[in-house]
Amino acid sequence: IEVRTLDNFGLLNIGFIKMDVENNELNVLRGALYTLRKSNYPHILFESNGTNPALFGFLKEALKYKVIQVGGVSNMFLACRE
Repeated sequence: IEVRTLDNFGLLNIGFIKMDVENNELNVLRGALYTLRKSNYPHILFESNGTNPALFGFLKEALKYKVIQVGGVSNMFLACRE
């Protein structure tokens, strides 16, 4: 299986990202920095057990996203740029 980063696809006008990558969210985001910047930091919906300080810290500190829990479920979050 060939593994590629999101940045390798050359997508530049993404409006929304839904990630379901089984605890690999941080890796996906690290491989999407150019794409996120060029797409004006789209909203990101993702699943997490909520005990992933590296992921939440990266979203909040490095990418300047605000992360909110999606109501009705304990493991779904929405990241929006402030």
